[in-house]
Amino acid sequence: ARDDRPATIHCLRAFGLLDEVLRTNERPVRGFLLHSYGGPVEMVEGFAKLGAYFSVSPYFLHERKARQWETFRRVQLDRLLVETDAPDMWPPDAINPRPLRDQADKPINHPANIDLMYRELAKLRGLAVEALAAQVEQNFAALFGIA
Repeated sequence: ARDDRPATIHCLRAFGLLDEVLRTNERPVRGFLLHSYGGPVEMVEGFAKLGAYFSVSPYFLHERKARQWETFRRVQLDRLLVETDAPDMWPPDAINPRPLRDQADKPINHPANIDLMYRELAKLRGLAVEALAAQVEQNFAALFGIA
């Protein structure tokens, strides 16, 4: 019997192969998280039908990631999750409320930037932050089995 635990998947530039693996293998009963989803919008519906949830991180707020940010406009609300991936995946300097740098002077992300993600995603989806937060809480509970 399969464990009643979700999986977290980090995929870069291999979404076709990931789709094949997911379709031809047993998947977690609860579903799986596509961490900081960077795949094509055309694959969202198929992945969702296979049990995917999609998390968005501050990195997608960079101008060069505008196409991916638009993908999150199309993800079903009941499949959305929000993350920071701190200390990685920092937001653009111009909108970063908590700019941090590491010892090599490289920008890093702060975990408290989760509030930035909720605000920006709520704007993208035309929702109040509170409504988005309530939906994400339901999604999190469903994926991770928290009552």
